Amino acid sequence: MSILETIYNLNDIELEKYVRNRINELEDKSMSSKEYRSYIGFNLDINPKNSIYEENNNVVFVNNKADYYIPLYTKMVYGMHGNYGYISSAGDYYYIDDDNYILEFIKVIRKYGILDDRDLFDKVLWYLEDLFGKYEFICREDMNRLILQDDTNYYKLSKEHKLSNFYSKGNALCTEYSLVAHNILSFLGYNSIFVIGLNAQMNHAFNFVSYNDMVTNNKKNILIDFSMPVYSMYTNYDRDCTNPYIYELSEDIHDVLLNLSNGESLICDGYFLMYFDNLSLKFNYVEERNYSMCKKI
Repeated sequence: MSILETIYNLNDIELEKYVRNRINELEDKSMSSKEYRSYIGFNLDINPKNSIYEENNNVVFVNNKADYYIPLYTKMVYGMHGNYGYISSAGDYYYIDDDNYILEFIKVIRKYGILDDRDLFDKVLWYLEDLFGKYEFICREDMNRLILQDDTNYYKLSKEHKLSNFYSKGNALCTEYSLVAHNILSFLGYNSIFVIGLNAQMNHAFNFVSYNDMVTNNKKNILIDFSMPVYSMYTNYDRDCTNPYIYELSEDIHDVLLNLSNGESLICDGYFLMYFDNLSLKFNYVEERNYSMCKKI
């Protein structure tokens, strides 16, 4: 029985116990892995002040990806980079202090159901927007400037050192979106990899996911971006919305990661979606996405 089938067949008390036990199993597996580190972040040109950093030619190196479930109390660390920063001084960080979002998301899909994998990915994004507080749909550069413009926004929240302090504020960025999505997908049995990298030369976090399609059972490998979503128009609703950006890969995700770690870039088509009742159409446009990876330790 699949994880999705299991969670549909449990009562509320059984569900809470099942979710907690599975999280504990995933965390134990992660911490026993030789790949596991208790800190993840950007490798940036800053002057480190914290002992967890490793120095090499004045560049700070921290883990740039996670192919394991990211446990509670993992430390997310940041540094200065260019005009967009992320955090203004060395040694800034926050801990993953909460994992109740997994149970809450499970309750959402039990209530509304899942049609297919794409529907699940959509519901992950919509849940994240509800969890963190949805920001107005504007271009990423303008959004970052609004969120990062002073110490009352992203900077202040990160300095409080708790992931949960981002909830409902509307100031979460790519790391928070990709991290929580990664743990949700990992919990549900998807082979997800959380990646610290670049998009168009700006620091960016995104995910690679490998899975067997729940309808066709065909194996799929995708890049999925929850924080730079796709604009979608619905002709049968009085609203527009966002969907996660998904790019289907022709190679295994580990082969793609190897290429990225060797300095290559992944060029992806830009597109938007239009929905007509149960039919969806993809429209490509000129602007491409350029994904790459931070230096490997």
